[in-house]
Amino acid sequence: MVKRQVRGSIICTASAASVLGGLGPIAYNTSKHGLVGLVRAAASELGKHGIRVNCVSPYFVATPLAISGMSAMGINNASGIEALASSAGNLKGVALKAKHIAEAALFLASDESSVYVSGHNLVVDGGYTVVDNSIIFLLELLPSKPPSYIRVAEEHHDDGSPHVHCLIQFPYKFQTINRQFFDLTSAIGSEQYHGNYQAARDAATVNDYIAKEGVFVEHGEFIGRKQKSSADVVYREAISQDNTESALEVIRQGAPCDYVINFDKVKTNLNRIYKKPPTPYTNPFSDFENIPAIMTEWAHENIRDPAYETPAGPQQGPSP
Repeated sequence: MVKRQVRGSIICTASAASVLGGLGPIAYNTSKHGLVGLVRAAASELGKHGIRVNCVSPYFVATPLAISGMSAMGINNASGIEALASSAGNLKGVALKAKHIAEAALFLASDESSVYVSGHNLVVDGGYTVVDNSIIFLLELLPSKPPSYIRVAEEHHDDGSPHVHCLIQFPYKFQTINRQFFDLTSAIGSEQYHGNYQAARDAATVNDYIAKEGVFVEHGEFIGRKQKSSADVVYREAISQDNTESALEVIRQGAPCDYVINFDKVKTNLNRIYKKPPTPYTNPFSDFENIPAIMTEWAHENIRDPAYETPAGPQQGPSP
């Protein structure tokens, strides 16, 4: 094409494994990633000659080669492979067929539809490689008692290989005796993956740690650790109430230990704090009609308001 100065299109076929590791053996994944790199390098080299270079990367398609490879799993026909691919795939309601890949190749080959498309890896997978289905898997795993929060994060080792962290919070105490309860099965094939499962003592620290690379998906609302109330704060709020009952309720919520163990002392002290002063006595009798004068005079001389009384003191004799 270069020698004849003919503009045209070169199309290579890779796989969805070219953009997502773990979809096949290591050698297979490596070759598909390498092919995409070759396509991009060729696009850079041949672009000056007007030659477009692209790649088509299909998801699991029921080709004769795929049927032959899946026979070891007892799948010997196209319908079986399509059923397996559909159950693991993201886009439901349609089965990926070879003609769909051919139509994608025709699109890239067209001088009208894709005349300015080059160096592109067209992945025909119904969104499988760009959608994280791990949260859906976990929610389907616990349909009757779903978790309250899930965070799935991607992290890379020093050599660049990826691995996944996951934090799951339950609104109840989760218990299981099945050590393989959370094991994952390969989307294509029967290979199972057993992770390292541990109880998170500090969920907030774990939640921040696994998301340090910034690549994560989450579902629900995170449950943070409840902060313990300071005794000073609790009792300050308690004595700001209007009565003993309200103050006791504040202490019951904020300092339940004191409420149970020292209830009698706390209540006694609060009763003293909220004790109302005695109401001054008011004589209901203000009319002295029909009372002998001698008794009225005696009352005026001997019954007085305490404010006018003189404190009793030692009797003093005559000065020497």
